[in-house]
Amino acid sequence: MAEVGEAGEFPSPQQPLLSADEKTLFVADYRLGIVAIDLKSKKLNWLRPGPGLIVNGIDGLYLSGKSFIAIQNGMKPNGKFCFLANTGWDAFGEDGQKKSGVAEVVTSIYCRSLP
Repeated sequence: MAEVGEAGEFPSPQQPLLSADEKTLFVADYRLGIVAIDLKSKKLNWLRPGPGLIVNGIDGLYLSGKSFIAIQNGMKPNGKFCFLANTGWDAFGEDGQKKSGVAEVVTSIYCRSLP
C-alpha cells in the first residue's frame, strides 16, 4: 500500500472508490469534499462541485456509470433521502436484457424529507 498526500491532509477520509479503469482513486473527505488521486503519479486533484452542489459531509461514495452517488449527513439545510424500490434485478440477465417470461417490473422512487 502506498501513501498519498501529506500527513493530516485528509482530516476525515471516508469510503474510497476506484475508477472503472483502475487508474484513479476517489476519496470523499467528510470535511473537504472529493479528491481524485492519480494512482501512477500520486497527484491529488480536489474536485470542484458544480453550482448549488455541496460535497462535504459525504459518508459514502459510489459509482453509477460515469456518475457519483454520494451519501451525505450532517448538512444544513437537511435535504431528502431518495431510494428505489423493486428495481427488478432478478428480472434481467448479465447482458442487461430482460429475461423472457418474466413479468413486467414496476420500479418506484421514494423520497423522504430528513429531520
